[in-house]
Amino acid sequence: MWEKTFGGSKPDTGSDVLETSDGFYLFGGSTSTFDNPPSSGRNRDMFVVKTNSDGILVKSEALWVMAASQGAYDACNTLCR
Repeated sequence: MWEKTFGGSKPDTGSDVLETSDGFYLFGGSTSTFDNPPSSGRNRDMFVVKTNSDGILVKSEALWVMAASQGAYDACNTLCR
């Protein structure tokens, strides 16, 4: 078992984790770190990161960040196969 922190200088929240068939892990949640353009801090984007079984990031940054609506709260609440 391990504990890791992913994210940047602004609030980031993990909501779900999924073990993939090849032994990696996907973590989904929401982030304010990639707030572009900057807002009042209420704008959050959904994100997904991928790690190996030791919690090491497969890529050095978020695998996927998406703003579904400008200036709103977007989050990845559930990961599915």
